[in-house]
Amino acid sequence: METKTVMMPRELTAENGVKAAMMGEFIIKFPIRCDCEEDEDCSVCGGTGEYMQPVNVPWTTIKEIYAAAVKHLGC
Repeated sequence: METKTVMMPRELTAENGVKAAMMGEFIIKFPIRCDCEEDEDCSVCGGTGEYMQPVNVPWTTIKEIYAAAVKHLGC
């Protein structure tokens, strides 16, 4: 696999347009227990007793991950 070098800003900010581009791009799914008592006809979990709740990764976490990558990969 070929490695490519790209120029990127040192920080993610609303001013450089990255925040608008990346908000909502990253999602983590957490298992949630369903209240249906494992009813096979449940439209939420389908009888499994739990479902996966999608949650957006917070903007501050995205910035922290990006900053760590810049720190470790930057020159």
